[in-house]
Amino acid sequence: MLEITAAPAPVKTLVSGACYDCHSNTTTYPWYAYITPVNFWLQHHIDEGREELNFSRWDRYANSEAAAELGESIAEGEMPPKNYSFIHGHGKLTTAQREELIAWFDSNLGKKAHGDEERSGGTDDHDD
Repeated sequence: MLEITAAPAPVKTLVSGACYDCHSNTTTYPWYAYITPVNFWLQHHIDEGREELNFSRWDRYANSEAAAELGESIAEGEMPPKNYSFIHGHGKLTTAQREELIAWFDSNLGKKAHGDEERSGGTDDHDD
């Protein structure tokens, strides 16, 4: 399996900008992260994101279900979350950027790389 470190530079840049604040140990905290009670909510959200998938600990997460579903999460609009993208300009992905990430994740980490045809429009119709 290819690690995220093997991704082309444009993919690394997109992942860093759109994902790292919640899914790495290199969070850049915005000004409002220092206002109570927002700071508690924000840190809880970041902690949950890191627990689900942490790019800083890729060795632990590379084979996880979350890593395998990265392309799907982006395709379905779950990631990056709209409230994050609204506030953080670097989290706004164009359609082309989303497609670039989806294609890379699917071909290197996603279900397609594991033989599952669900994301590619395959069906469960079998001649049994």
